[in-house]
Amino acid sequence: MKRTLVLVLVLLAVLAAAVYAGGKGEEQPAAEPAAAAAAGPRSGGTLTFGVYRPIPNLAYYQAYDASNNLTAVAIWDTVLRFNEKGEIIPGLAESWEVKGDDTIVLHLRDGVKFHDGTTMEAQDVVASLEFALNPDAKSPMAWMLDPIESLEAVDAKTVQIKTGAVVDVLNALATPVGGVSSQEAITKYGIGLGENPIGAGPFKLERWDRGSQVVLSRFEDYWEEGKPYLDKVVFKIILEEFTRLSSLRMGDLDIVYNLSFANVEQVEGNEGFNTNIFGTYIVYYLALNMKKEPFSDVRVRRALNYAIDRNAITRAVTRGYAEPAITDIAPEMAGSLAGVREPYPYDPDKAKELLRQAGYPNGFSMKLLVGSNSPDAETGVVLQEYYKKIGVEVELISEESSTLWNHLQAGNYEDAAMSFWYPDFPDAAGTLVPFCYSTNTPPDGCCNFSYYANPEVDALLDQAAAETDLERRAGLFQEVNEIIYEEAPRVWIYHIKEAMPASVKVEGLNPGPMFFFQHFLQDVWLAE
Repeated sequence: MKRTLVLVLVLLAVLAAAVYAGGKGEEQPAAEPAAAAAAGPRSGGTLTFGVYRPIPNLAYYQAYDASNNLTAVAIWDTVLRFNEKGEIIPGLAESWEVKGDDTIVLHLRDGVKFHDGTTMEAQDVVASLEFALNPDAKSPMAWMLDPIESLEAVDAKTVQIKTGAVVDVLNALATPVGGVSSQEAITKYGIGLGENPIGAGPFKLERWDRGSQVVLSRFEDYWEEGKPYLDKVVFKIILEEFTRLSSLRMGDLDIVYNLSFANVEQVEGNEGFNTNIFGTYIVYYLALNMKKEPFSDVRVRRALNYAIDRNAITRAVTRGYAEPAITDIAPEMAGSLAGVREPYPYDPDKAKELLRQAGYPNGFSMKLLVGSNSPDAETGVVLQEYYKKIGVEVELISEESSTLWNHLQAGNYEDAAMSFWYPDFPDAAGTLVPFCYSTNTPPDGCCNFSYYANPEVDALLDQAAAETDLERRAGLFQEVNEIIYEEAPRVWIYHIKEAMPASVKVEGLNPGPMFFFQHFLQDVWLAE
């Protein structure tokens, strides 16, 4: 209790100052590289990567969590890829064609080898996608491939996909669910692929000490000539953030992920380290349980949006490494409301009036589920204080992020839950479909945690799925955003930037907004 009170006072003081403070978080220039870097990429060495959560599975179709995504994309190459700009580029398919409005033709690379020594052919791609869709695989990403109507290996190097959602499927093929295993390995291991991963990626599994580390070694027959540069990548699982930070400083780790913004600030500007800050499409939000009163009333939901000062929260809690959210869709993404709407303004008087109109002149009490990690915990405390000012008493229930996520997916929360979302695609469909489509509610669907249902929104999302003209598609997403802005199924807070603080000897690191699905470790090398 004492610690909570101190945290509240500190954050409120920072909030007051933040109104006058300038923002931070611009992408930072790298520190001066080592002299050896000027000579270009160097082969050899072991990269030690500090990750913050256990790695539960190494299967491509299970890579739906930041901790195992980074590992999975090093083992499994995908049909297509996302580059550092979030654009779709060739992967195991060296090119593709879209024929009409419903057909994708993939042209596969020659000479791609799997870790078991077999050569990739079209039937391997078909078998891998079919297995990801198999209910036995229990893939949380299978919904991405649901629009596929048929898969056909036309010949050894050509795959034809029939779908009424061409753009969505192309995006899905660049995520881990578009990973390709040898058909032989699928037949041999089945759902045991998570224990025996046989991919075509730049690194293969050498050792897995559960709860401790995953060791990957260079795959000598990797299809990108001269790559990967590293001999090994070791993913060290270090739950305690302070230990990750101190291990980086001492040189026991070369790179870390998931530091708090306060600790990123400590690394920034320090000689010998780069913060590697980059923009993302990630959104932090409160899901409001619309199945329950008072959240079934749109006036209450709007009141909760008007009751918070996003600018102050963003500057204080994230140290400026974020921007206030208008809706779920980041301003840089096609279909957002950037330039059309502003984030809900801070207007506590309007919030109180809306509560009065809804029949809650004295406010109400609610339970808010929050993650125990930063910035979730700090944001939850600040929201609690803002809502108290309009008469809403908030009981914070703190849980470890993976436990919280499991509760959300099971539909096991009472009033509201704060979470964050990594869009599955660099396209609004990767957020709006799971968040807003009426059939994606828990426990059978993911991830409409507000239980939002609007037939007009469903129809617009169906239209967008079938649309291959990207401009018209963006227009349909903007219509959806306009509707949800008014109906406020969530409280939108901010879009964060990410950081991968690393030693300056780590070269070739170039993460982008789709970093959690992006293949980049084959390009990384270590300067002497």
